[in-house]
Amino acid sequence: MYKTVLMLVAALAACQVTAATVSTAGRMVDDAFYAMANLPAELVGVCPVGEDIDLKIEENASAGYVWSAVYDPRIITVEINHQAPRSAVAGAPGFAEIELKPLTAGPVAVTLNYSRPFESGVAPARTVKCILNPAAAPAMTTAPAPAAPVMAAVATAAGATAVTTAGAAPVAVESLPLLYDDAYYRLSRVPAALQVRIPVGEDLEFELEEQPDAGFLWSVASYDPTFCRVGIEHKPEGFFRRPKADIEIKALRSGASTVELIGGSGASAKRLVLHFRID
Repeated sequence: MYKTVLMLVAALAACQVTAATVSTAGRMVDDAFYAMANLPAELVGVCPVGEDIDLKIEENASAGYVWSAVYDPRIITVEINHQAPRSAVAGAPGFAEIELKPLTAGPVAVTLNYSRPFESGVAPARTVKCILNPAAAPAMTTAPAPAAPVMAAVATAAGATAVTTAGAAPVAVESLPLLYDDAYYRLSRVPAALQVRIPVGEDLEFELEEQPDAGFLWSVASYDPTFCRVGIEHKPEGFFRRPKADIEIKALRSGASTVELIGGSGASAKRLVLHFRID
């Protein structure tokens, strides 16, 4: 892995954007992985000043293509880590881990270019405009000691599948954030629920931050073994790496199912419910 920090100064006016700019963009999800085939031309996210948002975007450095950034360092910082592919197959893609940290209460913009740095005068193969909007810093919330949830399928007005927990209003599964393969979530950013779409016979891997020194480790609370297999590997802290749980889920047959994960215990416990659609 090698690290690139590009500090290319663009005009401040070009980096400041208006609210009208963000109406048709794709959603920027912190710690999400974006495959090249699903990468929109524009991503919009919300990030408080002084906080950061991380993206993972597919790249093929073996073919000479890497991601770089054009931005104004007076209003935002950008760091890019180029990760080698997991597969040993020649030509397999890796990904760029991109950290965006706004310094002022924008909105601010960063342009990401996918190109071969050694080719001068050649337009980038892909360009993505990232827009960060200001927001108040989110309050840290912790879940109470987890209990077995009472889940039920209900019909929405639009005919979409929805789930509800006893005492809570129904939530349409289709409205939940989508879990991407190889995604990484910090503890402060772990949502209560995610939707997962996966073909039969395929597997999905993602990572959740852990704090072994504080006794915070992730475990599987419940799942249906007729629909999927679930495995967790706890990985210790390493160079440029936080302790994490590497979770692998393999789809066995088509249908809808849930996997519940529990992290920690007592007042600091967190619960993550994965709502699967297996095709």
